[in-house]
Amino acid sequence: MGLRIENLRREFGELVAVKDLNLTVETGEFVSLLGPSGCGKSTTLNMIAGLLHPTSGRIFIDDVLVNELSPRDRRVGLVFQNYAVFNYMTVYDNLAFGLKLRKTPKNEIDKQVKEVADFLRIADVLKKRAGGLRLDQLQRIAIGRSMVVKPSLFLLDEPLSNLDPALRAVMRVELKKMQKELKQTVMYVTHDQLEAMTMCERVAVMNKGELQQYDTPTVIYHHPKNRFVANFIGSPSMNFLDCSLVEKDGKALLDAGAFTLDITHLHEIVRAQATGTELVMGVRPEDIEIMNQPSGADSVPTSVYLVEQLGAKSLVSMSLGNTIIKALTPGGFRADVGETKWIRYQRDKIHIIDKKTGKVAV
Repeated sequence: MGLRIENLRREFGELVAVKDLNLTVETGEFVSLLGPSGCGKSTTLNMIAGLLHPTSGRIFIDDVLVNELSPRDRRVGLVFQNYAVFNYMTVYDNLAFGLKLRKTPKNEIDKQVKEVADFLRIADVLKKRAGGLRLDQLQRIAIGRSMVVKPSLFLLDEPLSNLDPALRAVMRVELKKMQKELKQTVMYVTHDQLEAMTMCERVAVMNKGELQQYDTPTVIYHHPKNRFVANFIGSPSMNFLDCSLVEKDGKALLDAGAFTLDITHLHEIVRAQATGTELVMGVRPEDIEIMNQPSGADSVPTSVYLVEQLGAKSLVSMSLGNTIIKALTPGGFRADVGETKWIRYQRDKIHIIDKKTGKVAV
């Protein structure tokens, strides 16, 4: 077992930063803690590392309760956003630092440092001082300094934040490749959904100290459990339309004012899951079809508000009553502002959310 967290809680006075978190990371698994600033993800990471003491709850690493162990004795490797590399030291001395603290024999230090340096492709800079190196090299040094002591668990706190977008994309691939080759258990903290969704096998979405959903990226994207997850995951984000459930002539309809949508086939599920008739319909921009003419009863007239060319795709914003709807279409889409277009939702891709609780019914 890699990591198990049971009812983990951290309070700062009246502020509850982490609320009774339960989470399991299997050995060799790459998991992300994802959420906006202040959601509790870094606080959770610091408690696992031993830098913060939990108010309550238990932390197990490889089935060993570590609550009372010092950070040094927990066998975790921690890489911060700022890398915390000793700039005045050589790369070799940075990598050897943890081993020297453990009084590892000199020949063993030399062997392990060179192995890690070769693996991370920084063997050519071992004799150079870290202060003059590139950001991607500093990141490798920080990771290598943790790797060399053979931790049971890697904790990475926003390690790519300081890199430019192009280099960040390269390092995402390298980090994932490294994790796979080492079969290392990794917990990765980020606010960037692209990092979490592309790199990790499972993603724990957090908000206001609470775990919102913990599952594979595919499940979280296509089957969000609540409105927060549905809105936070996906770029552009999901469209939301306030609506009511109306029963008429033996049919169940979502009435959004500007249009109605027949959801008779989902009626029993919605009635069982929702607390009332006030609902929200969620639909992702890629699940909306734009047409020049109406086609069937589900066609909804809209007015073009803005067209943004994104290369392979075009993002089209359209006015629907008092709401702006965004749709993704193939690149090169052309339309004048104010021009009437019809849209149609993919029925099997819509999400119906209880307005009161925020939970997804379908």
